[in-house]
Amino acid sequence: MANWPLFNEALLEALQTTDPGLTVDDMEQRLVNVFHQAADKDIPYTKFPKQQYRDHWYFDKRVREYNHRINSAKKT
Repeated sequence: MANWPLFNEALLEALQTTDPGLTVDDMEQRLVNVFHQAADKDIPYTKFPKQQYRDHWYFDKRVREYNHRINSAKKT
């Protein structure tokens, strides 16, 4: 989850410490760079899993295949 107050602080700090530039294109590029820097710093790239299972430490492809075979056998 993003830390929005920290993002806001990083955004304001970066805007204060960078040169605004002379042209509109320079200002636009500065704004884009500042947003990217603040986002990289305070917004995570991935979502955390909604639910952590008790057996997550050993659950792999092999266990998934065994469960599939057991469930298929139960249906017949």
